[in-house]
Amino acid sequence: MKRTLAVILSLSLLLGLAAFPASAEESKVLHWFIGGELTTIDTGKVYDTISGEAVFLIADPLYRLDANANPQPNLAVALPEISDDGLTVTVTIRDDAKYADGSSVKAQDVVYATQRIFDPAVGSQNSSVAAIKNGKAIRAGKAAVEELGVKALSDTVVEFTLEGADPYITKKLADTSYSPIPESFAKAQGDNYALSADALLSAGPFILKGWTGTEISWSYVKNPYYWDAENVYFDEIIYQVIKDQNTALNLYEAGQLDGVNVDSDFIPLYEGQPDLVKINTLRMTNLEFNINSLQGDGSYLPHPILSNEIIRKALV
Repeated sequence: MKRTLAVILSLSLLLGLAAFPASAEESKVLHWFIGGELTTIDTGKVYDTISGEAVFLIADPLYRLDANANPQPNLAVALPEISDDGLTVTVTIRDDAKYADGSSVKAQDVVYATQRIFDPAVGSQNSSVAAIKNGKAIRAGKAAVEELGVKALSDTVVEFTLEGADPYITKKLADTSYSPIPESFAKAQGDNYALSADALLSAGPFILKGWTGTEISWSYVKNPYYWDAENVYFDEIIYQVIKDQNTALNLYEAGQLDGVNVDSDFIPLYEGQPDLVKINTLRMTNLEFNINSLQGDGSYLPHPILSNEIIRKALV
């Protein structure tokens, strides 16, 4: 395996790592690192970057963004058909897509996954990704999940009905939240769904192994049933949690990691070396204000400054 120093590792591992191919004689096992523990592997609940990277490897979204951030068909066979008024979005999915157990992916699985995003009982933080009809009412508990504007027209066709025309709907549907979830499997797991690798059934390029919710190392093995398995290079990706930059670099130098991120403090040490590469990434960062102030008796009162909406807007 050709070892690589990266200024930033793209979340699009499958695409990003394609720039660093190994020869046919070399191992197809990648030793990589991640900056913290996983908080969830539930596609409907992912909110942080670290868990998002993990889900990216196991999910099979309708679309994936290319190097120019343009959506390209993935599970979907083509870009969606959008009605003239922009309110109806029809997506046709592959008829050869399968889960890691060999069972077929159906349009109803996309419907179920979408419903979970808006179901208040699930507690997803991704419900604003797309303004699907009745979504806000469902989140507010004023409508049933079944009233969400999404339905399966057949085993391979999903229809979304929006609250209003959205020129970015295709990009929004590239979010892993809309990746299919087998309803019968998820309901059989109950509250344990996606709390461990064994309680998850996914359809993406890799299968998660060795994670029960608290591990600091786990692996992904190639999914033999993935519809595009022949173009997935690695047979296995072994991850370990490494929070310290110095530790990561030491492991890289010792040959125990095949790549590592390099922050600004260390770039001068590696500038000009062939294994230092720079990769553009697509990333979203949130700034959250603590608008309540903890009091001595354990109660909370509005923060004298940050509770002011005008001040918060001025800060950002």
